[in-house]
Amino acid sequence: MSTISQNNQRKKDMGLKEDQEFALAACKRLVDEFPAKLIKKESSIADRLVKAKLSPLKKLEAIYELLGEVNAYFAPSTPCRKGCSSCCHFAVSVSEVEVQYIEARTKYKRLNRLLPTEDYHGKACPFLKNNSCGIYSARPFVCRRHHSLAPTAEWCAPERSFAGEFPQIKSSELEKAFDALRVSSPVWDIRQVFGA
Repeated sequence: MSTISQNNQRKKDMGLKEDQEFALAACKRLVDEFPAKLIKKESSIADRLVKAKLSPLKKLEAIYELLGEVNAYFAPSTPCRKGCSSCCHFAVSVSEVEVQYIEARTKYKRLNRLLPTEDYHGKACPFLKNNSCGIYSARPFVCRRHHSLAPTAEWCAPERSFAGEFPQIKSSELEKAFDALRVSSPVWDIRQVFGA
């Protein structure tokens, strides 16, 4: 390896390490300062939805609503913005209730037959149009809970996404509530259901 390429690699590694440290500090700060009101809502959502006499779609809507409040709290600390679509080039898992939600809230309908499973890493979501989500208000759970805590979206690009690990904030009770909704549902990639 030439001296120039070794120096470039060192700079890249330093950038990754610094960005990982930045993300870790941001994660710790966000968790430490998480609003009590959201903690209360989040800690009871799974139990509330189990007891609620609501349709699965209404329960999913309640999960999405709370996830929206949580994401509003994270928004100032993430580089994720409209027009940044790197995360739309990864596998996007959907369950039956999410497919029904997309169909009920948008003009899109599922294919008559599922497409075969593939490696979708680097392939655009079928709803990505001009670097914007064409079903943003009906997007799946996995899209709603995804956000970067790095200082920029550099490491979100599919070709750089495996360069290193970054901390993630996950809501155990929102996950539990969501898992209860899709307990017996198969999980597909969104491209298998709606086309590539």
